[in-house]
Amino acid sequence: MCTTPGLRVVRNGIGIARSLSLKIPGLLGLWSMTVAQTIAANGAGGAAMDVDSADARRVLLVLGLTDRTILLGWSEPAGDEVGVGEVRPPGWRLDEQTLAAGATRGGQFAIQVTPAAVVLLDAAGWETVSQWAPSDIGGASIGVASIAGDQVAVVVDGATVVYLELRQGALVRVSHRQLDNAVSCIDVHSWLGDAGPAAHVAVGLWGANDVCLLTLPELLPNAGRLSVGMPQGTLPQEHAMEAAPASGEAGDSAQRSSSSDMGSPPRSVLMCTLGGTSYLLVGLGDGRLHQFALHVEPAGAIVREHKCITLGTGPLVLTPFDNSGAPSVFAAGDHSAVLFADRHRAGAGAEAAINDHRRVSKLIYANVDVRGIQRMAPIVSTGFPSALCLAVDDQLWVGSADPVQQLHVRNCALPQWAVPHRIAYSQTMAVYGVATIHALDRGGALSSAAGDVGAWERLALMETNEQQARLIGDVRAQVVLTPPVEAGRFSVMAGQGMGVLASVLLRPFEMPESLCVAQLECLVRPQTDATAAADLAAGAGNGNAAWDTDVRSALGDVFLLGTSIVLPGEDDAKRGRIIAARWDGALEQMQIVGSLAVMGAVYALAPFRGMLLAAVGNRLLLVGWQRRAVGARAAGPTRRVCDGVVYADDPDYELVAMCSQQTQVTALSLAVAGDYVAVGDIMSSVSQYRYEEYRVPPPRDASAGGQQQQQQHPGLAASQIRRRLVPVARDYSGVWTTAVATVPAPLASNRARLRLEPVEGETGFLARQEGDGSRDLAKAFRDPAQERLVVADSYGNLIRMARADGRAGGDEERLYVEGRWHLGDMVNVIRPGSLVMDIPDPEFPGLFRPQLVYGTLHGAIGVVASVEDGKLGRVLDRLQTNMAHLLPVAGLWDYGQWRGYSSDQRSTGAFGFLDGDLIEQFLDLSPETQQLVFSGGGALADRELVEAAEHDRKSEYWASHARIEAEGDVAVLAQMAVSDIGRREGLALDYVVRLVESLARLH
Repeated sequence: MCTTPGLRVVRNGIGIARSLSLKIPGLLGLWSMTVAQTIAANGAGGAAMDVDSADARRVLLVLGLTDRTILLGWSEPAGDEVGVGEVRPPGWRLDEQTLAAGATRGGQFAIQVTPAAVVLLDAAGWETVSQWAPSDIGGASIGVASIAGDQVAVVVDGATVVYLELRQGALVRVSHRQLDNAVSCIDVHSWLGDAGPAAHVAVGLWGANDVCLLTLPELLPNAGRLSVGMPQGTLPQEHAMEAAPASGEAGDSAQRSSSSDMGSPPRSVLMCTLGGTSYLLVGLGDGRLHQFALHVEPAGAIVREHKCITLGTGPLVLTPFDNSGAPSVFAAGDHSAVLFADRHRAGAGAEAAINDHRRVSKLIYANVDVRGIQRMAPIVSTGFPSALCLAVDDQLWVGSADPVQQLHVRNCALPQWAVPHRIAYSQTMAVYGVATIHALDRGGALSSAAGDVGAWERLALMETNEQQARLIGDVRAQVVLTPPVEAGRFSVMAGQGMGVLASVLLRPFEMPESLCVAQLECLVRPQTDATAAADLAAGAGNGNAAWDTDVRSALGDVFLLGTSIVLPGEDDAKRGRIIAARWDGALEQMQIVGSLAVMGAVYALAPFRGMLLAAVGNRLLLVGWQRRAVGARAAGPTRRVCDGVVYADDPDYELVAMCSQQTQVTALSLAVAGDYVAVGDIMSSVSQYRYEEYRVPPPRDASAGGQQQQQQHPGLAASQIRRRLVPVARDYSGVWTTAVATVPAPLASNRARLRLEPVEGETGFLARQEGDGSRDLAKAFRDPAQERLVVADSYGNLIRMARADGRAGGDEERLYVEGRWHLGDMVNVIRPGSLVMDIPDPEFPGLFRPQLVYGTLHGAIGVVASVEDGKLGRVLDRLQTNMAHLLPVAGLWDYGQWRGYSSDQRSTGAFGFLDGDLIEQFLDLSPETQQLVFSGGGALADRELVEAAEHDRKSEYWASHARIEAEGDVAVLAQMAVSDIGRREGLALDYVVRLVESLARLH
């Protein structure tokens, strides 16, 4: 475990590190090639650029614009510096748009396709060796083209496919075919990659929105037609393609994947092999990606699986490339992604595909952290190893991609004397707010990076005049006589690079406790008769009445830091502060815009309806950014600077406690859902409160002048809003809560799918406590239209709770337990979020939704997702039970005992939760072992157990201990016995495998 203080940036997906950027507007096409031999090319200024080494190579970037072509290149080996410049080789058609470009096998020739011709160029001197023109078949121009080594496929006059090959140093037309529909995209890549030539041409068609697969070299139909107009998802069985009837003279008798359900025409098509499985990938104009898993045979092709994934809303462009040696596909679009085979199954995928063509590798989608990528071309270069060329908006980028893996963890080091305590990110300001605690020496002196005692004295001068003398006295008396051992600090760090932009030192003995980002709305000040009269009088003098509404409507994004102050001789924090700070990117400075002193430690903060919720001691405060009274507005200068931080208290607004509500012992965490607030208490579990607003009559002035003032300022009446927090529900068990979070209500379309029943053991407990509690609990389980709570306790458990609405009396003050599960690590924080991009699975649309991300005491990060289908949840629960009973568990532990809920008050079996780590291990089993686990029948043989166990002693142990229990009636939420999933649920093994694969995409 790493003990060095620092921040860990955890990102799911592929990051792009940019090395070069050029502004090139109007970029329509992008290709890269590396050619060999001695090269002489003219630079932009006409000078020759010669490379005499026999091992020299020339890297070219071909940029296709509307009416011209730009070539960028450099020679290799290039040494420490790579000089990239524009080149103008003599044979290239630079005054025409390039439709496709690439190098032949061996790199001796280059091929350029323009609307007028296909040109073969000698890489040694860039002379035109051979060319082919559309007039050869009576055509006028070329529309789209594809190049793969020595093979070229072009489309002439919109609907005629022409296949060319490089033979004996010349381009030769091999065949051509007229199609009924215009062609939108074409691909001639090989299923074998660089290991062999392509055997097919894939063609996307306009109008019909179809994809045809033509067999080379004659461009004949492969074996028929497949319709994908069925509901999106995996095909229930294998489909052989049947021949389509001929149409016209040549006949559109190609193998076709047609779909009126595609909606948008294909814009990019690609044939590739990932994880031993041959794929036909089709990118549509609306951001959807169709993937066809094929088994290619000499006599035809079999579609084994078809899925459709939504990546974005714009057209997709597919490009194959190798990322750190792993074959991958780059899908460029408004939300770009990288496709690659699951590494856990890719190794055995190729071998398994030879013997069993039914086995399909699992594809992983990793989002790219750069938006708006239009084109991508991989670069083979020693100067830019593993580099990619990207067209982003009107710019050309050259950069490198992260290795293909699901999670990337980057360490941002902090000084050894600084310990990070809280962190928050502002998307508007594009900066992080970090609260740290700094160690001091015995004399109370900070390190040079944090300041010294004089810094606290300078900090005291930033306070208002009436507080300066007292604070300076406190600093000198407390710091000098009783030196603190720690100091608190708040810093703003850059969103890119994580460099410290500004930092502010907190007061002596003041420590950060909580941090959040909120947008505070500017609130008018409630009026009473006395204050209204005073403000009216003051407003008459300065023309600015207290009820004026012609001011800014919101403060914008601000960091809100909650602190605690424990003075020498005190055991607990009796005071604290809420500090509002923001980062001004234009002036590059941090501004402290306000603060609020409170009576206790501010353990938690949460934005709420343009205001702020604060857990202060055993009270819940609602804090607003409220307009000051006229007499309280600052008359003198409000801008002060200390150690590079600007203290600029707002002259018109301030932080004010709007209302408060007492909780239990000590409120440690907050969770907000709509008008409801859940409060996690250190000893008294969770309580829930509802926010309410009500109006009171505004103050009235009976005089004629007063009535006229109120008519001129209608905002005065609007200011008479009172706010309160009302307790509505509570869990009466003594849970030592460490974190609480709200799980959003299920989607409306999924609520009919949910059918939850209470667990017998938990129902009995509630029935003994409440008499008729079992009926109430059942109602809570059946009400999917509300949010749930996930609660973590100090014993490493997770608890799921719900509030049963619609009941009268005191029953509505109880939170009911829907699930208990032992995680094995204490959870410190739970936040809404996900580690993956939102790509809905078309077979299970919206049924698996990642909701929460949690962090633990020992540095682990986990995901809590909701399964919004009762039957699928039951199937996964049966699979979980079979896995736990039939397969060895690491350490030979009893799985049920390990995951069972345990605290100082009770011990129960786990229910209401699914163990994703255990369930996903099902994908790593051999097909034979998967079948045995799926059926739940028979003790596993030693040979099969060895594959799933760590060594032989485990297999011997499990073979001698028959843990298979008889089937019986079991509860829906907690399957306690092994069951035959296929017989009980009426499902096939392949369906369950796809179900688990969809579950695995949640992280």
